[in-house]
Amino acid sequence: MLEERRRKSTGSSLFARELAFVIKTYGSDTEEDSKKILELYLEGAKSLPIAVEYAEQNSKHSAVLWEMLVARCIQSGGDGSLFGALLEAAARCGADLAHLVSQIPEGMRIEGLRPRLIAAVADYRLKLKIHESASDVLSQDKVGLLRELCHRSRRGLRVVSHVEENKKAGQISISTNISNTESRRVYTEFNAMAKRRSKRHRHALSMPIR
Repeated sequence: MLEERRRKSTGSSLFARELAFVIKTYGSDTEEDSKKILELYLEGAKSLPIAVEYAEQNSKHSAVLWEMLVARCIQSGGDGSLFGALLEAAARCGADLAHLVSQIPEGMRIEGLRPRLIAAVADYRLKLKIHESASDVLSQDKVGLLRELCHRSRRGLRVVSHVEENKKAGQISISTNISNTESRRVYTEFNAMAKRRSKRHRHALSMPIR
């Protein structure tokens, strides 16, 4: 059904991209599927940069796809403009330009090849610098967030409590680590309470039993 729809809609660029996406996502990732996807990008979508990007990203069948692209550009003949566009798109994707230049047949003249390659390589280097700068900024943000998290974690009050069940006495003893200041305050209050109780017992009189 998809093949029939593709034959009827050969001029639809959007349908070609959608069909390529379906095959790429739900296909079996075979060499035949990769060739069909590349053909859809070239014939249906008529976009050489998208085809070059797909050939570079598909590491499993990359060699076969690049051979198809080079053969298509050579068979087109003409003034070599299509091969020049291939080199320019390959430079933007970070492909091996030396290998592609070695595939140029003798006698083919590509107008403006040198400035186009220089501009494409400069553009690719600029993208690499942007990526490296973004990675450095991300690393600095991570370090800053970790420092802030450590600083905030120091402000908390940590209380370590241990509950132990005393089976012999049938009671529960709770041992809590309290700071020295809190211990002194509790000790002072306990001594004051003990003194008040001792005074009351000292002044109390025994009542006679009648």
